[in-house]
Amino acid sequence: MKITFNDDSLEELYYIPLNNLGKQQFSKSLIKNYQKRVKILKYANDLGDIAKLKGMNLEKVNSKKFKECYSIRVNDQFRVIFKEVKKGTVEILILELSKHYE
Repeated sequence: MKITFNDDSLEELYYIPLNNLGKQQFSKSLIKNYQKRVKILKYANDLGDIAKLKGMNLEKVNSKKFKECYSIRVNDQFRVIFKEVKKGTVEILILELSKHYE
């Protein structure tokens, strides 16, 4: 899938080398898990591939703010919220890395 980011900071988190972190808003383990999850999204053929992976916990988001969006688990607290931009070319826009219960 083609991955685009809604925010430059989300893109930076994906591309930043873990051994070069410095002071960050998120922990090193959270960033590492985020990078793994985005990489899985990148290499999936469609949302059906993601749904088959139980650890990802693909869910449709029920929120006014995120209509027609999905989320996957990064860890116990955080989720990546994204939406499918184009179904034919399977493009995903990553919207947010958020605490699940806030």
